[in-house]
Amino acid sequence: MSMKKSAILVGVKLPSIPDFDQSFEELDNLALACDYYVVKKVTQALSASTNDFYIGSGKVEEIQAMVEETGAQTVIFDTELSPVHIRNLESALDADIVDRTMLILQIFETRAKTKEAKLQVALAKAQYMLPRLIDNTIRLGRIKSGKGSKGKGEQQLELDKRRYRASISRYRRELKTIVEARRVQRGQRQGDNAFKVALVGYTNAGKSALMNQFLTLSHRHQKKQVFEKDMLFATLQTSTRRIQLHPMITFLATDTVGFIRRLPHHLIEAFKSTLEEVGEADLILHVVDISDPHYSEQIEIVDDILKQLHTEEIPKLYVLNKIDIIRKPQGMIPFHHVKISALKGIGLPNLILKITEYLMADYHPVQLAIPYDQSHLLDAVKKDGIILETEYGEETIRVTVAFLDHKMQPYEAFIDGSSLH
Repeated sequence: MSMKKSAILVGVKLPSIPDFDQSFEELDNLALACDYYVVKKVTQALSASTNDFYIGSGKVEEIQAMVEETGAQTVIFDTELSPVHIRNLESALDADIVDRTMLILQIFETRAKTKEAKLQVALAKAQYMLPRLIDNTIRLGRIKSGKGSKGKGEQQLELDKRRYRASISRYRRELKTIVEARRVQRGQRQGDNAFKVALVGYTNAGKSALMNQFLTLSHRHQKKQVFEKDMLFATLQTSTRRIQLHPMITFLATDTVGFIRRLPHHLIEAFKSTLEEVGEADLILHVVDISDPHYSEQIEIVDDILKQLHTEEIPKLYVLNKIDIIRKPQGMIPFHHVKISALKGIGLPNLILKITEYLMADYHPVQLAIPYDQSHLLDAVKKDGIILETEYGEETIRVTVAFLDHKMQPYEAFIDGSSLH
């Protein structure tokens, strides 16, 4: 079993960071998720970050003493540092410097399993690293080569930058191929008229646990279950499963990667293609960990990212999860909501009822009388609508079916006088 890496956490409270306490607490959980052992925590309130170390020089000396005392190998900052800050801090502290963005990238690297997720992380990391390439041999190379000329270090830096740019281009090409293939798959799924439900939410809100509850209710095989664990970013896979709870209640559920406050913009951009499925959903289930004291802020963070994905027109139902932990949450409760416990299965029948209401909202029931010599039409009816009831008469097959308006036209000739319009 590998030993955990020891780390010191550093947070700077700036006027521009109103949620500092929550963010710093989250940094502790991120470090834990990345297998760091936190030995010390340091905070400093500043009106503005400093140019040389981001923190004050006195605080640098204080952290340096902590590094020597604890033997900490890494110092983790709850912000995104500039290349200059990283270089100066590594020199002063003689320790690895990891900022919030790199910490999240490290977590994503360990969690990525599919080819697409690995490519997304590699792209985000390359975009992050490119402007931060630092070669300590540049100055030495200049001295050896003479003033004004390029030394070996500077030449190596240019080669490294060229390599990173080539990698970024390659990752983008490969991702484009995967995204196009996924769009084809989505088009094939949409061809069967399936209702689409997207599960979104803050990381560790319980989306994967809810997906597995749907699969259990749908009697799907165990191998269809998605990975779930009580940790930040337990999975990065976007998983889509067909959920059939009743002949008239069938939908495609998509479990998406969780969001987090101050999510690095590299990752937002890298994962937008993964989140495209959210924009094509018929219903968004915004899963909320109602037991978290900061759930209101988490709701705002997720909703802000959803706005960036232009999903305002898609109906949204807030699923307040973990009511087995806290039944009377404090604070504002979203208007369109249902309370559940994905872990214990509490409230799931009510959630299914709500989903069914959305699913059936745009459907109109009619009764068709299909002659036996045209019974082959039943297959088309099953594809284009939701069959509610079938009755086999002497001359015709009477089918009560719910259609979307644009799917009803081919069957208008078979609507009998007792139509349910």
